[in-house]
Amino acid sequence: MKKIVLILILLSFSSILYADLKSELEYYIRSNGNISGSQLDHKCATRYHFLIQQNWNILDAEVQSQYLTKMIQPPTRERSMLTPSGHFMLHWDETTFHAVPPEDLSANGIPDYIDSAMVIFDHVWDVEINQLGFQPPLDTDGTPVQVYHIYFSNLSAYGITTFDGFLNDEIPSIPGIQLTSYIEIENDFAGSAFNTHGLDALRVTAAHEFNHAIQLTYNLWLAGGWPVDFYFFEMTSTWLEEILYPEVNDYLAYLDYFFDNVSGEEFNSFNYLYPYGNCLYLHMLEKQFGVLIVSDIWEKIKIKPSLPAITDVLALNGSSWQKSLAEYGVWLFYTGTRANTTTYFPEGDFYPMINILGIDNHIFAKHNIIPKIIKQNAVKYLQISNMQNTSIRSLVKADQVGFGGHQLMSQMTVSDFFELNNANDNYLSTEESVVAALTNSSNSSDNFTFFLDLSFSVEVEYFDIQSDEAQNIVSWNVKYEAMIKDWIISRKQENDTPQEIARIPGKKFSTQPFNYRYNDTNIKSGVSYTYFLETEFLNDSIAFIDSSNVVSLQPSAIKMLPNFPNPFQSKTTITISISKQSKINLAIYNVLGEKIKILQSDALVDPDYYRYVWNGDDEKGEMVSTGVYFAVIKTNTENYIKKVLIVR
Repeated sequence: MKKIVLILILLSFSSILYADLKSELEYYIRSNGNISGSQLDHKCATRYHFLIQQNWNILDAEVQSQYLTKMIQPPTRERSMLTPSGHFMLHWDETTFHAVPPEDLSANGIPDYIDSAMVIFDHVWDVEINQLGFQPPLDTDGTPVQVYHIYFSNLSAYGITTFDGFLNDEIPSIPGIQLTSYIEIENDFAGSAFNTHGLDALRVTAAHEFNHAIQLTYNLWLAGGWPVDFYFFEMTSTWLEEILYPEVNDYLAYLDYFFDNVSGEEFNSFNYLYPYGNCLYLHMLEKQFGVLIVSDIWEKIKIKPSLPAITDVLALNGSSWQKSLAEYGVWLFYTGTRANTTTYFPEGDFYPMINILGIDNHIFAKHNIIPKIIKQNAVKYLQISNMQNTSIRSLVKADQVGFGGHQLMSQMTVSDFFELNNANDNYLSTEESVVAALTNSSNSSDNFTFFLDLSFSVEVEYFDIQSDEAQNIVSWNVKYEAMIKDWIISRKQENDTPQEIARIPGKKFSTQPFNYRYNDTNIKSGVSYTYFLETEFLNDSIAFIDSSNVVSLQPSAIKMLPNFPNPFQSKTTITISISKQSKINLAIYNVLGEKIKILQSDALVDPDYYRYVWNGDDEKGEMVSTGVYFAVIKTNTENYIKKVLIVR
């Protein structure tokens, strides 16, 4: 079998920044993996080797030869020793360019660095294999490896996990693609190239790289020559650093890039430092379901790629991919100064905060429909301002059938998750801005356009106008309302400008249905009116609700309508209906039949409704006493009487 080395390097990769992919790959090969002076960072260059294999035919023959001869065999070192557990053979130099630090304070003839490495690697095996349930790396015959080899090299990088062969040179006795490997570890972790130094760096690198060796013997799922689970390799290995050595916190160094780019980025992105920061998803699963859930996912990866494997394991734990991705969007929001370390990430107060781009900042203006293109398996964050003391209704639709939804969050509150086409009818914002997290949990290769529909949070089931004698009755039924200061009623005739005629206090906040009513008595009979209903919220913003038309009734007879109020203390209104032109007299009498107040005398009036106010006084302007009085209207042919009561 032709021997080729594909290297999992705990370096870092700055994405493919060179315009010429061929030049970038050839630079890496000619440097023999040495990243000094390159545009690489120091976390992972794995993608280079996959790219080399994908693009093998475009490389010069001389470069291909160098790749085959210089990046193939394990290095040779001056000394070797088996760890106490017998699981690892460590190889190191003491005099060459690759020499480890010479200190031997224990005076046992072995550098202290190697003594520590033996303890560290045995601990890593015990935790990852015996406690967390990962399978051991495999040997070429498909059985668990008896002794795994570790080499210490001057890498100017954290570490390298190298596996044998091209991607089709898998272990033949096992279905799928499984590959054997060895690890190279940085010989001293000194210098500015490393975020973490000394033994702490050795600890997290051992945890990280050994899990790569484990991962390579589950099943390598390829698409176009690319391992589709590459992102999950790095997520898992970085998560394990914190599980085994929580005091080190090397993973924090990769979160700035992650939080700057997570809004709208695919969950399975392998871009630059993204998968290392994305280890936070596994921290979330660990807190929700226990630490063994990650090895459960890897067991599923033997039969399917990581995303379907995650989905299956979530289902076994009573969850779903849609729910989990939405929850992740919330957990990522509550970091930094928003951190809630009890509910969300225990170290969330050390994390950066989501970077919401300027184009994703919007101002709420009564009713907004905001379209956003969202990649598959991504959460997009939108900041909506002008939200102080506002209750809104939110709804998300997509331009095609898919899975996802949204939820609203602020410093203090988070809504439930609402699936596509399901509305959040009542989200109360007490802060100036809220953040909408739009989740596209579809596995379609197409990006979706999501439409976030925001409006004020109030539902009016009907708005109705009925004309009655001498009044138009304005009524509306509210199913629920929030943060309503006033209901505003306006009115106009034909082409006139609407004029506000009344304000009815709102309920501020109510989830119970309520019927509102307003009697408009300042009208003329037989006239067409249009009424408008609006709400004014506590933040002084106004929202239009509905409008309705009515033609006011014309009088059908001459009569006196009940006065209002009755009884009264200070004044009452007396309404009369005139159906034909008439001369009328209207006066108030006491129980003795004495006329005490004239309200109308010998007036010739046209058909309409007429209103007269009696203030409870007599002709001298003096207030009359408590008692029974009579309002009497006289026309040319008839008299009409209504009893009026005064209570002082």
